[in-house]
Amino acid sequence: MLMPPWRGLVFITGLGVAKANLSPICFRYQPPSLAISTLYWKAWPLLLVVAAFNPESIGLAAWEEYPTLKMLMEMVMTNHYSYPPCTLTDEETRAEMSNRELQISQREKQEILAFEGHLAAASTKQTITENSSLLLSQLTSLDPQGPPRRPPPHILDQVKSLNQSLRLGHLLCRSRNPDFLLNIIQRQASPAAAWGAQGRRALSRGFSGCWCS
Repeated sequence: MLMPPWRGLVFITGLGVAKANLSPICFRYQPPSLAISTLYWKAWPLLLVVAAFNPESIGLAAWEEYPTLKMLMEMVMTNHYSYPPCTLTDEETRAEMSNRELQISQREKQEILAFEGHLAAASTKQTITENSSLLLSQLTSLDPQGPPRRPPPHILDQVKSLNQSLRLGHLLCRSRNPDFLLNIIQRQASPAAAWGAQGRRALSRGFSGCWCS
C-alpha cells in the first residue's frame, strides 16, 4: 500500500534545508533533523483541519501515528487548550509528560547549538553560545512521530479559533469509525472528572449531539 503523500510533505522542506546547508562543511558530523519553527508549527493546525474533515483516513493515521496531532485533536474535542492536556488526569503521568518535554527541549537546544557551531566553523570561526546563537529561536527538532511537544501559545490560540469557526471537535466527536470520543472516555474513570470544570461544560454543551448520534 502506498503511503499517503500528506504524511511527509509538510515536514520534508525543513529537514532538507537544514541538512543541505551543512553537507559540504563536515562529512563526519551527522546533523540532527531540524525544521524551521514557524513552518513546523503552522503545519499542525493545518493537519488538524484535514484530519477532522477526514476522520476515517487521515484522522485515524493522525491519532495512531502522530502524538502531537493526537493531542491537538483531543484539545478541540474537550475544548480545553493546555499542556499537558486535560485528558491526562493522573498527576504522575502529567508530571512525566512535563519532565519529558523539558528534557527534549534541553536536548534540542544542545543539538541546535552544535549544528550552528559547525556552520560557523566553516565561515566566521565564531564560538556559538546560547546568547550569540541566531538559530535557537528559528529551529526546532523534526520528530513529528515522537512524543507530543508543547505548542507555542499562539498556536493554541489558533487551534481554539479554528475549532470555534469550523467545529473541528464536533466533527471528531461524531466519528464512530474510528470512535475517538469513546477512546478518550475508556482511558478515564469518568469523562466529566477527567476534563475538569471547563471539560464538564464542554461535555454538557457540545457533546450532547455526539451521544445522541
